[in-house]
Amino acid sequence: MKKISVEELSKRERLNQRRRRRYLARRPVVKVKLRYRRGHRSTQEHVEPVYIEAPPVFSLTENYSESVKCLQRLKEAVFRVELADEEKRPIFLDLATIEHLHPAAAVVLAAELDRWRRVKGVRLQPRNLQQWKMEVKQLVSDMGMFDLLNVRKKHLRDIPSARNNNVALRFVSDDRNDREQTDMLSEELVRKVPVFARKLTTREDMALSTALAEASLNSVQHAYEKDELKYPSAGQRWWAAAVYESNRSVVKFFVYDQGVGIPQTLPNTPVGKKILNRLFGSEVYARYSGSDESKMIEAALKGGFSSTEMGNRGKGFPQIVAAISNAGGRLRVISGHGSAIYSNEDGPSAGETNELHLGGTLLEWTFKVGEM
Repeated sequence: MKKISVEELSKRERLNQRRRRRYLARRPVVKVKLRYRRGHRSTQEHVEPVYIEAPPVFSLTENYSESVKCLQRLKEAVFRVELADEEKRPIFLDLATIEHLHPAAAVVLAAELDRWRRVKGVRLQPRNLQQWKMEVKQLVSDMGMFDLLNVRKKHLRDIPSARNNNVALRFVSDDRNDREQTDMLSEELVRKVPVFARKLTTREDMALSTALAEASLNSVQHAYEKDELKYPSAGQRWWAAAVYESNRSVVKFFVYDQGVGIPQTLPNTPVGKKILNRLFGSEVYARYSGSDESKMIEAALKGGFSSTEMGNRGKGFPQIVAAISNAGGRLRVISGHGSAIYSNEDGPSAGETNELHLGGTLLEWTFKVGEM
């Protein structure tokens, strides 16, 4: 047997050490903490990670409570106040449990992932990506959410775009009132969905563009009251997205912010005080029952007031609902604990008051292409 030199043994040992370090670096569920004791070698302790699993139906319509609970678990895991001697635990998001991911819930999830990335400076690690349903991966991919996650590009090569002529646009976001971005969103959907483009008149197109811009303006100007925010914010930011569901021939636009909610901001504005006075018959602005939040949103949708009562700075909900008035369809608003729906035929109506706070305000415009 050939005798191995000391230099060769040393070289092999260094190579094995490098291989060991690379192996440990690839293990996402292990965090190593070294403790040094006099007379003892360092020991390794495994820190249990936090796994955030989504419900099978991730929807704000069909499964609101469980979906919002999942979003709250994510926020609490990421932004919880940690003790000085508590070891930070790795956090992993697992969407393999989802059978159906609805676009509205996907927009809110994208906003949470984006806030996590902006505030913490790193991307969240997905888990069991290979086990995610293909429809879920398609929607996440088309909406640009994989850019918010720590995913290797090789794992995304085999994900096709949405099938059956469905369209999901990449979300846009800003902490300024940038109408150009919301205009580009509507223009891209018109370009990708010819049947919608043929139905949309110039007047309806302008009303839709104005509604999206007004919603983003309200987010920047009114949504974020820093003393009332439970979690850190990524500026006065809003997120917008759009989808086309070919099986139902439905087009949807979304604008979402992570503010305190319409029911909480209305009492602090002149228009809000007028709405409360009209709704309750008295000038009690700062305190109201949580069961009245849906009624407050319904009253805001009735219009008649400007969001700022300054003619050069937007018209608030009248312009937001004008897109529905011109093109038909429906506007749904979920904000705080409340919700309301506006349709051209029935006007505004209060929805259910939810036990759980959404974590912001979501506006969803829905157009049935065949009825436009």
